[in-house]
Amino acid sequence: MSISLTPELEAYARRQADAGGFTSAEEFVREALRRMILEERRHEAAVSDGLRSERGPLTREELDGVRKLATGGGDTRLNFTFPG
Repeated sequence: MSISLTPELEAYARRQADAGGFTSAEEFVREALRRMILEERRHEAAVSDGLRSERGPLTREELDGVRKLATGGGDTRLNFTFPG
C-alpha cells in the first residue's frame, strides 16, 4: 500500500520521526496507526462496559454535557448521577 500525504503531514511525520527516535517517517506513521487502533479498541470497550453497567441510561442533561465536551463547547466537567 502506498499513501500520499500533504506536504504539511509529511513534514510533521519527518519531524516526529527525528524527535521521537523512529528510524523513519514510515515507522512513525505505522506506530501512529497502531496507537489509533488501540485507542479505538479502548473506546469501544469503555462504551460496551457503559452499556452493560447497572447505572442505566444517561439523562438528557448528561447527554448534553457529553455533546458539549465532544464539540469543545461549554464546561469540561461532567456530572453523572450514580444509583446508591
